[in-house]
Amino acid sequence: MDNKQLHQKVIQVKEMQESGVLRFEQPNPIADSLSRVRFDETGQVDPKTVDPNVKALLTLVELY
Repeated sequence: MDNKQLHQKVIQVKEMQESGVLRFEQPNPIADSLSRVRFDETGQVDPKTVDPNVKALLTLVELY
């Protein structure tokens, strides 16, 4: 997955979370990982902040 695809998928997941389509019980390691995703100075997702929990979530959402 390139950086552009990664950015698009992270934005999609965050929008799903904000709209209530995607909800997490607390505490939840995946939600914690998602909250640690950061953006660089150009507004794109910083791939170094995307851990395996977020990558797994992105894969599941893609299948959804």
